[in-house]
Amino acid sequence: MPKSGSRTLYELVAKMNQTKNITIKNTMDGFNQTHAEKLQEIRRLIYSHDLGFLYTHMKFELFVKGNKKPKYISIVRDPIDRLASLYYFVRYGDDVADQSEAGQHFRERMEQMNHSSESFNEYVTSRGLSRHSSTATVRHFCGHDKICGKNNKNAYKNAVENINKQYILVGIMEDYVSTLKALEILIPDLFAGVTQIYLDQRKGILGKMRTKNKTTISPFVRRKLKEEMKMDYKLYDYVKLKFNRLKAKLNISD
Repeated sequence: MPKSGSRTLYELVAKMNQTKNITIKNTMDGFNQTHAEKLQEIRRLIYSHDLGFLYTHMKFELFVKGNKKPKYISIVRDPIDRLASLYYFVRYGDDVADQSEAGQHFRERMEQMNHSSESFNEYVTSRGLSRHSSTATVRHFCGHDKICGKNNKNAYKNAVENINKQYILVGIMEDYVSTLKALEILIPDLFAGVTQIYLDQRKGILGKMRTKNKTTISPFVRRKLKEEMKMDYKLYDYVKLKFNRLKAKLNISD
């Protein structure tokens, strides 16, 4: 999911690729691609014989070709914190992506609507959230089924089923080191050594990826959003519980 540590993970895999023979692909540059074009690109990459790691923010899609199936991993983040970070990221960027095409497009649209100077608190207070923003986590793991665009129990149920059946790991951004340790254990061929690389270099990695101009979310806005985003929080809490149980099983300490 966007703003949940996936770009940091991609950066770490790229660093490991300096000593490992890993084929990594990034599908985040195709801003003008249609959904069908993006799916076609990802399907082609996944079914290539030498692909080791694919970075994408696309909602869940089951890719299976014969007995060939990718190992799905993801990371979630507190839904309100993620949304606020995304809001400021697409407006101001960071030291890596502040010139991205997607960011420029969003900032132009904000200026046309005459509220590009609003803080996240002001925006939420005056305008509220769209249904898509308030259920982004559920929709991401639910996928592209028609029920996934609706804020209902069936979308949540589908998301949980996908997490349980299709993902080898859904980690927690707030427990990033443990997430990396779990990846080392579950997929050692790809992630062996990733935790130490992160610990050695996280100041530099996180520094250049820190979203600019973020302000503190007010208690009022947090309470308001917590109610509007209750389905996302239900799924987030479920993933945290599942991850903590996995940590215990794998003997991962904080």
